[in-house]
Amino acid sequence: MAEHGRVVRRYAATGEPEDELLTIGDPLPLEQARLAELGLPADGDLRSASDEQIEEWTEITFGLAPEIAAAYGVSPFTLTRETKVRGTGVLALTPGTTDHRS
Repeated sequence: MAEHGRVVRRYAATGEPEDELLTIGDPLPLEQARLAELGLPADGDLRSASDEQIEEWTEITFGLAPEIAAAYGVSPFTLTRETKVRGTGVLALTPGTTDHRS
């Protein structure tokens, strides 16, 4: 999620040790709601969560991106040939990105 050209939220769950270091920003309201449903802290701090809660949260997050995209703009899953387009689409490069292709 970017605002005014600045990345404000990126969630990363790679399954690798310390993957939380790839996450940028605080959980968005939609993420906070899902965390609350699981009885987890709204700030996304999972250090006190059980293995079961972490596993359930990880499963939820895999499907959450399109829902967040739809809530804040356009979900890529709803685009069709009939979708009216205006302006220019952009892709944000996150901090640490060193290679990109145009």
